[in-house]
Amino acid sequence: MSEQLILVPTHFELQQLSLDHGRMANAAVEVCGVGAVVAGVRTARLLTQHQPGGVLLLGIAGAIDPALQVGSAYEFDSVACYGVGVSIPK
Repeated sequence: MSEQLILVPTHFELQQLSLDHGRMANAAVEVCGVGAVVAGVRTARLLTQHQPGGVLLLGIAGAIDPALQVGSAYEFDSVACYGVGVSIPK
């Protein structure tokens, strides 16, 4: 079975989700950064490095809408990117 890749935008979110950077059972956990370009480039590198069987992008999304609750899962039909800053993983 192929390794899975779990991506989290920031180290803060990684801590809030109680995940360890590095490895979990059958999964690599990596910080991908924030912003379309930074996250896209970092994710492309991580996909090449890990060649995962699947990818999960996890985050807390707490500032998007007060109706979204931390600790819940949501699926979105579309995504908008406006005013998103840049954060480069350490």
